[in-house]
Amino acid sequence: MGCDGGCFFQVVDIAVLPDHQGKGLGKRIMAEILKYIDAQVPESGYVSLIADGPAQHLYAQFGFTQTAPHSVGMAYRKSGQVPPAGNNGRLLKGGSAQWPSELGPLRFEYC
Repeated sequence: MGCDGGCFFQVVDIAVLPDHQGKGLGKRIMAEILKYIDAQVPESGYVSLIADGPAQHLYAQFGFTQTAPHSVGMAYRKSGQVPPAGNNGRLLKGGSAQWPSELGPLRFEYC
């Protein structure tokens, strides 16, 4: 989760490997993110995310609502850039939560 110092926060790059999907891991990730939001984001903060495909149903369970048609997610890629293939996940710096050890550490990037 990245932020700009207190007003606007964005949840980015949540992914669960296909072999581990359907086991509640996405819900565990979101629960930890919501703990952080509840503890650290001021009441005036705006938290957003881009929900790809059926992920919107997961985020809705945690209180996220669609913003369209009032606002729409947009992106810009410089000419010649291509999106990374597969999982582009980099390990993030920050605290870790309880997580199945066989999956390695769950890490968050806090600002």
